[in-house]
Amino acid sequence: MHAYLKRVYICTEYNYARTMKYLFITFFLIFAVGFGANAQYHFSTSVTTNNGITMVIELSTTGIETSTPSGHCPNGYNFNVLFDYSVNFYKNGKERKFKDSDIYTLQGNFKCNDQSSFFDIPNTTGKGSGKTNGNIWVGESTCATATVESLICNNVEFVIQLKGYDYNSISAQGTSTLPIELITFDAVKQDRQVELLWKTASELNNDYFTIERSADGMSWENVQIILGAGNSTRVLDYSWIDNSPYAGISYYRLTQTDYDGKSETFNIVSVEQNDVEELQAYPNPVSHTSYLIGVDSNKPVRIFNTVGVEVTGNINISIAPSKKTLLDMSNLPKGMYYVVNGDESIRLLKQ
Repeated sequence: MHAYLKRVYICTEYNYARTMKYLFITFFLIFAVGFGANAQYHFSTSVTTNNGITMVIELSTTGIETSTPSGHCPNGYNFNVLFDYSVNFYKNGKERKFKDSDIYTLQGNFKCNDQSSFFDIPNTTGKGSGKTNGNIWVGESTCATATVESLICNNVEFVIQLKGYDYNSISAQGTSTLPIELITFDAVKQDRQVELLWKTASELNNDYFTIERSADGMSWENVQIILGAGNSTRVLDYSWIDNSPYAGISYYRLTQTDYDGKSETFNIVSVEQNDVEELQAYPNPVSHTSYLIGVDSNKPVRIFNTVGVEVTGNINISIAPSKKTLLDMSNLPKGMYYVVNGDESIRLLKQ
């Protein structure tokens, strides 16, 4: 059969009948759950006859395989789709074994944008892994970050031939198992600002992103919420500028939240600002202990309440291994306080 199929066919066995008059075809997509984080799309076809015989074929993509003549991709690359598959027969809802010789052909095409990539499945029931051999060409140098979703390989045309039957056309569109597929998340220093940049290959029910910032990688504060695209199968770029990074190292992390409230947090990135010297406190507001950054060690740290009364004696001040100053404010009542260090002062809210 030709590697690039123009039509898609599927049929099943029913007592070797000569007519398709009573053949009822049911096609559905299954939203896959429970397989690995590398899986991007899941495809399923189902064909049921009027006596309850059903054949089900499922494909779950697991990644792509890129190749170039020189081993790198400055001007583009070839790729094939990797996938897992399963082939099952059922009789009245119960699994039934058929002779493998009854299956003549299991094959098809992955549709990636406007190109096709041919694949074969062994003519047997059961599970296995495979890959396409269409060797699709992409004329850009993004092979290091390319994925099944970013290449939009979300449609499959199946050819399934069983003993004694004609053909009927059918195709399947994939459902993504990942709320978003994050390609990159970076923090870039720009003078006294930090620009956060991230890129998604696809999004599914993505409500919003939350950007968090930390001075030690342990205590985090929410600094910005960015709306997501909802649903997308193309590459999208996002950015946000932090105009007030911490002195020293600022850590950032990105969290994505679905419409149903489920969330996923990605890897932490960091930027060091050696030229930022102003006095800062985090977290702020604080419920127990706050860290001070930009402290002049030659001058004392003093704490005042809103009426100007010094309350430094009620606070435990210590130096962390990271050389940051720690303020234990657990013995102070809730309210606004002023932290003074030489000529620098900041407001700190105790919750």
